[in-house]
Amino acid sequence: MAATFVGGEIVTVGTTPQTAVAAPVASAQKQVLSLLAWNRDSVSRTITAKKVGGTVTETIGSVVLAAGLRGQLIEACVVLDGTGESITVESDATAATTEPVVDVAVFYIP
Repeated sequence: MAATFVGGEIVTVGTTPQTAVAAPVASAQKQVLSLLAWNRDSVSRTITAKKVGGTVTETIGSVVLAAGLRGQLIEACVVLDGTGESITVESDATAATTEPVVDVAVFYIP
């Protein structure tokens, strides 16, 4: 099976982590190429991306965005290799008007 490029938009829900990239199946790999945050709220927000693997969670990127601005959450490709790893995104607070979103770009290798 050939590798594919996939993507989508994840809406943050306050401080509750939202899965941006689910773990790949066994023997597969997901290369996360981009996590681009857009603060659609009327006030400044901090958007954070975390890599989750079992009991270990590490922050892989965070950006403070004024209202209406966009910013990249990761500086380089992040590899998920089928070991139960995933990526979540969250905001620092519940939106005053509109929740921020994160656009995701992933290269999937079966």
